[in-house]
Parts: sequence; C-alpha cells; structure tokens
Amino acid sequence: SRGRSSARRELSRQILEAWPELKDQKAWPELEILAADNQQQVLAAIQEMAGWSAYQEERDRRAAELRRTADLELRLTKMERLRFLLESIVLDRNFPKVAPAEACELLNRIRALEQSSLGDAELARSRDRTPSDSDLGSKSSE
Repeated sequence: SRGRSSARRELSRQILEAWPELKDQKAWPELEILAADNQQQVLAAIQEMAGWSAYQEERDRRAAELRRTADLELRLTKMERLRFLLESIVLDRNFPKVAPAEACELLNRIRALEQSSLGDAELARSRDRTPSDSDLGSKSSE
C-alpha cells in the first residue's frame, strides 16, 4: 500500500501548505480553523485539494481489499469445515473396517459424550471407566 501512503503524505503536505499553523500540534486546541463550527468549511477545502481524489481512491481500494480478504477468509473457513466433515465421514465409514470392536465401541461412546451436556447421566456413567490402551485396541504388550 505504498500508493496509499504516498497519497496520504501528499494530501498531508497540501493541508500543511494551506494551513501551516497545523504543524504545531500543541497549538491545535486553540486554533480557530479546528473549531467545531469550521469543520464543514475545512472539510470542503480539503476535498477541493489536488491530493484528495488520489487519497480517496486509495482509501476505497483499501476498503475493497479488506472486504476481499474477509470474503477469502470466510471461504477458507467454509472449506476447512467441509474438509473436516469429509474426513469425519471417511473415518466413520472406514474405522469399523480396520479397528477392533473395542476401539469402535470406545469411539461411539466418545461421540455420544461429545453430543451430551455436562449433566447427562451418560457422562456420569462414563466417569466410572477411564479409557486405557486396551480400549484403543493396542495389542503391543501381547
């Protein structure tokens, strides 16, 4: 956004040429030009400056870029959700084909718990039993 910075700098330069008293920021509270009842006239004068149109174009372009970025982020989020859903479907269909029955049972209990609230009786019952390696179908100790 170098152009935007250049357009802003150029407009700032033009404003300071028109009102050199604005260079001293400490004086701003007392400046007549910055009084509330002068706002419309000052804005109109700034909008008449040669640098205003370039500044406005760059602001509009930047706003469009931000909207485009937000749209792309939303699209990416939707694609990630779709990928997760498809991975879940593949796991759901294929896991029972390759995993031992105990692992399938444990996965089904975990899914049921994910769908339950903290007060569900199912959750209370599941606390009595903690998953172990044998629940996951690990037979490495045999």
